[in-house]
Amino acid sequence: MTVEALPPTLAEIVDLFATSPPRVRLELLLEYSMQIPPLPARYAEHPERLEPVPECQSPLFVAAEVDDERRVHLFMDAPPEAPTTRGFAGIFHAGLDGLW
Repeated sequence: MTVEALPPTLAEIVDLFATSPPRVRLELLLEYSMQIPPLPARYAEHPERLEPVPECQSPLFVAAEVDDERRVHLFMDAPPEAPTTRGFAGIFHAGLDGLW
């Protein structure tokens, strides 16, 4: 898949990482790890509604919803002590949440 085939916001993030030196990439990943929004109560109070991502070494849980306008919303949870996993989840959230 080429960057041109990605949704625009995700393509911008990919380009940012591709054009940044390695040290900056790590800092960017850590920034994205802090940008995952808190879970809404319907998931925070019922974590069993989230799907586990079993291939991940760190615990990662995801839910997706489609609203009345057919926009996709992503909800993710990963422990704060797993900043890399949270960073990748933050990238997916920033690049894909709200698309239709």
